[in-house]
Amino acid sequence: MLKANEELRLCADAHEEEVITKDSYGLKALLERDKDIKYIVDIGANIGAFSVFCQRLFPDAKIIACEPEPTMMKYIKENTDNKLIYVEKAIIGDANLKEIKFNICKWQGNHHVDGVFNKEVYCKPEVGSEIMFSVTLPSTDLVSVLKENNFTKIDLLKIDTEGAEPQILESSKSFLNTIRHIMIEWHSQKDLARIKEALKDTHNCTFVDGYFKEADGTPANGNIVAELKV
Repeated sequence: MLKANEELRLCADAHEEEVITKDSYGLKALLERDKDIKYIVDIGANIGAFSVFCQRLFPDAKIIACEPEPTMMKYIKENTDNKLIYVEKAIIGDANLKEIKFNICKWQGNHHVDGVFNKEVYCKPEVGSEIMFSVTLPSTDLVSVLKENNFTKIDLLKIDTEGAEPQILESSKSFLNTIRHIMIEWHSQKDLARIKEALKDTHNCTFVDGYFKEADGTPANGNIVAELKV
């Protein structure tokens, strides 16, 4: 069981069930078709479920876990036995912006950089997310993280940042052709269009719609698995 305090217990249990028990990212299937996964980056690591599962399946890989919220990062480190590379910053699209406003939500899985969250969908009463308060946290971009940690490539990149996914990819265009496998959760139709545009030249993408809906009834979230073109 993932380590967490009482306040985070529901979040931790949900992430463990979804990511590890149900293998929602298809990591076991990835292991079957590609056993040469050596460099992994987990952006929006939350309580650490994805990083924990990667540790189990790819024990020789170097893993960077990125999570700006201090309480979450505390438990990521405990859940991964302090054996990863940890970046306690929000990953955004601007290398020059050193800190951001970060919104803490009632459901911890919805913590997000201010200005990117699809509040019209996720803050509806029937969905139940709610912004509780905001804090100022440090930020950086993906390319800076890779350079600082001597990652010249990524074998597996996971991004789940509640709306910052498009800007992360757009600001990493020069590096995208070195990323073999990308797993992304998208959170609005506008985000989906930007992600498709960012990846169209470098990756073949598979799209799966999620549960939530925009006001016009179109899907408001989903997953993308992107494979580097050969």
